[in-house]
Amino acid sequence: MEHAAAAQAAPGPVAGLRPPQPLNVTDTNISENWRLFRQKWQNYAVITNLNQQPRTYQVALFLHAIGDEALKVYNGFKFDTADDQRTVDEIVQKFETFAIGEINETYERYIFNRRNQHEGERFESFLTTVRSLVKTCRYCDDCLNSLIRDRIVLGIKDSTTQQILLRERNLTLEKTIDICRAAENATLQGKMFRAETINKVEALKTKEGAKSVKVKLMHCKYCGRQHVQQRQQCPAYGQNCRHCGKSNHFAKQCRNKRPMGTFVRNVGHIDKTSDSDSSEVFVNVVSQKVSQDIKCEMIVADRPVTFLVDTGFSANLLPLSNVPKTTVIAPTDKQLTMWNGN
Repeated sequence: MEHAAAAQAAPGPVAGLRPPQPLNVTDTNISENWRLFRQKWQNYAVITNLNQQPRTYQVALFLHAIGDEALKVYNGFKFDTADDQRTVDEIVQKFETFAIGEINETYERYIFNRRNQHEGERFESFLTTVRSLVKTCRYCDDCLNSLIRDRIVLGIKDSTTQQILLRERNLTLEKTIDICRAAENATLQGKMFRAETINKVEALKTKEGAKSVKVKLMHCKYCGRQHVQQRQQCPAYGQNCRHCGKSNHFAKQCRNKRPMGTFVRNVGHIDKTSDSDSSEVFVNVVSQKVSQDIKCEMIVADRPVTFLVDTGFSANLLPLSNVPKTTVIAPTDKQLTMWNGN
C-alpha cells in the first residue's frame, strides 16, 4: 500500500520544460554532439524527477527526445534484455559506444595538447573547452590541475599575459585563471576608456566655439609626415609601397630594395590617399621602341574583351626637342627613381 501511494504521489514533468533538442547523428562531430545531448538529458532528468517515473515511461521519453535519425540508430542496436525490460542506462551505454567507441587515449591527448585560444575567443570559453577536453585523456587525477595550467600558459593568445604567467613562480591553476581574467578585463576596460577619450576629443574639435585642443604630433617613419601617434591617422596605413610592394609605408620611406619589374594598376583607379604629393616620382625604362600599345585580353561576362594596360607610372619622360619653344620650363625638386632603386 505504501509503494502504491508513493507511485501515485510521484511528481510528473515540470510544465513548460521541454526535453533536449534531438541528437544529431548525421555530421562528422557526432561524439561532441552526443556528449552535449547526454549532459542536457541528465540535467533534464534531474529537473523533472524522472527517476521517480516508471521505467517504461523513462525509456519512452528518452526515445522520443533523441529524434528520428537517432531512433533509426537505436533500432539497429542489439540488447541482451527484452524491450519491456530495457532501461535508459542500457540505451545510453549503447549510444556511448556508438558515438565515442573505445577512447583513443593518444588521440584525445593530442587534441587536448594542441588546443590554443582562438582569435577573438574569450578566456572563459577557452578555459571551459580545455577542462572538457582533459576529461577524456585519462590523465591521473593528481596531475589534472597542472596539465590544465600548462595548457592555458602555452595556449593563451595574448603574449603579454603569457609572459606574466611565465615569470610567476609556484604558479597554480587558480592563480593562472585569476591572472588571465584580470588581464582580459583590463584590456576590455582599456579599449572602452580609449574610445571614450577619442570621442571626447572629437567632440571638443567639432563643438562650435570650443578652444583648440593641443595634440602632440610625431614624425612618422612610414609616411614621412607629422601626425598623432595613431596608425589610423597615418596616410600610409593600408597602402602598398610602390618600391617594394609591401604594405603600410610610402616608397620614399622604404628601406627595402625591389628588383626591376612591372607594376600595373587597375584601370580607372584613383587613390586619393597615396603619396602622390611626395617629392619622389617613379619612372620605368623602355629598352626599345614599341610600335603598338600594350594590350591584354580578359573574359568579361563570358566574353573576351581587349583592354589597354595602364602602367600606373607617376611620371613620364619626353625629349626636350618635343617641347614647344614657347613653353616655360620651371625647375623642380622632385627626384626620379626607377623600380630597381636607381
